[in-house]
Amino acid sequence: MKLPLRRTKAPLDTAKPVKVYWNLHRKCFSIQQKGLVVAHADMVKLSDVTFKISEAGRQRVIKEQRKNVHAYMIGTLTDELFRIGSSHALTYNPYKVGAFVIRHSTWSSQFITNKVGDEVHTAKDAVAVVNKMLDGTARSSIRVHLNT
Repeated sequence: MKLPLRRTKAPLDTAKPVKVYWNLHRKCFSIQQKGLVVAHADMVKLSDVTFKISEAGRQRVIKEQRKNVHAYMIGTLTDELFRIGSSHALTYNPYKVGAFVIRHSTWSSQFITNKVGDEVHTAKDAVAVVNKMLDGTARSSIRVHLNT
């Protein structure tokens, strides 16, 4: 299954890592490679993921009380099947903490060592999805399988 990407004119090398962020204006994920936006998507699946936060960008959000792009997922695009049943949901709020954190998990708490509120900096794989609401708004949702 191919991921539905809305391509731009910039070339995309699927063998090389990409940088993915939530696009505040388009209400979708923007995918960058070599500093250029190469695609937009409502769903992105990545492997070997690193979560990056620009602390300077975060401090600017806090100071100006205005959102800007400063949080990214970096990884390799993949079409591999993502099993939600054993994953963690992540959230990021620049006003609360300077990292992506676990919002909740589908695992029973007796089997996991990572808890709600724990920071996440890397993951084996991740899926990011746009949730479109009936009122026309859109929110992002990120689920990950953590490195063991």
